[in-house]
This record gives sequence, C-alpha cells and structure tokens, in this order.
Amino acid sequence: MAVLEACANQADVRLVLLRPGKEEDEPEQRIVPEPGIRPGSGARVLTVSQNNTAVYLPGESGAQPRVDVIDETGTTVASTLLPKPPSPEATVSQSGSLVTWWTGDALLVFDSGKLTQRYTIAAGETAAPVGPGVMMAGQLIVPVTGAIGVYDPVSGANNRYIPVDRPPSGSAVIPVVVGSRVIEQRGDSVVALG
Repeated sequence: MAVLEACANQADVRLVLLRPGKEEDEPEQRIVPEPGIRPGSGARVLTVSQNNTAVYLPGESGAQPRVDVIDETGTTVASTLLPKPPSPEATVSQSGSLVTWWTGDALLVFDSGKLTQRYTIAAGETAAPVGPGVMMAGQLIVPVTGAIGVYDPVSGANNRYIPVDRPPSGSAVIPVVVGSRVIEQRGDSVVALG
C-alpha cells in the first residue's frame, strides 16, 4: 500500500510505503520525501505492484512532470518524463500483465509486475486515445477517437481500428471486457459493444 501524505509542519508531500510487518498488527512503514512537491500540486499514486509503486509527480519550479517508480526500499528505480501534466480526468487501469494510464491525450503502458514502462500510445493523425486500455483475446484494446484501437500488448504496434460511433466527451472512456463484449463507461453512460 502507498499514499502521498501532506503534514501540517512540512512544506512538501511525502510518499508513505506500507507493507506487512513481522508483527501482524504493525505494518512496516517507509517514508520517502518528495522534495519540491507541494500539497495540492496534483501528485498522486498511480498504482502499486508487489514491490514497486508508480507515482505521478508534477513539474514544480520549472521541472518536467514525470512518473517515478519507487521500490520497497524507497529508491527510485525508473523515471519517465512527460511532455505536459495529465488531464484532471486521467485514469489508470490494470488488465492482465499491463497497467495503463490515460493522461488525457496519450496512453502510457507499464508492465504490472515491476511497473517498467513498455511504450506510449500517442495521438496519431487519425486517432487519439480517449481512455485507458484493457486486455481482450490476447490484445490490448484502447478506446480512441471514433474507434477501438487493437494493439500488440508487447510492442504497442497497432494492428487495426474497429470503428465505433462515440460522441465527443471531455471525460475518459473506460472499457471493461465481459465475455465477448466490451462495455464502455462514457461519463454517466454505460454502453455495451459487440
């Protein structure tokens, strides 16, 4: 478990990593300072794997926003720079061996074990991601403008687009797979495809 914590007597937030301790009633706690990251800055824990935590850290004081992967000892083991801050609607999902983070205009894809970034699906000439991805039939499917993009989950190569009539929306399109159907949450609406 991991949380970003703001304390009244400290200017910066800190990451608190909790894991089972030797005593059942007392978890082991590790505190990781995040210098220069202020409360209310938009920093957030994206996901936690068994030993690693992915954290979005905004670009404070002219620094570029990034995703840091922090291990159980509090050491940053990977860092991915972002071209700009994510949308307030940014959404994370985990499906199979992948974690996807839709930033508002791109999709970052991470391995769910070590949280290593595999690739980014960016906006192209005809389609841009409009939500996180989900695994179906061994493929990563991603809602994109006017379609569902079908991608190789290992390389991120696009295999094809399946046209979908979807009205424009400012909120994320969040897919889930139920049997042979794709269910999309589009703001307050839920739509079944297939």
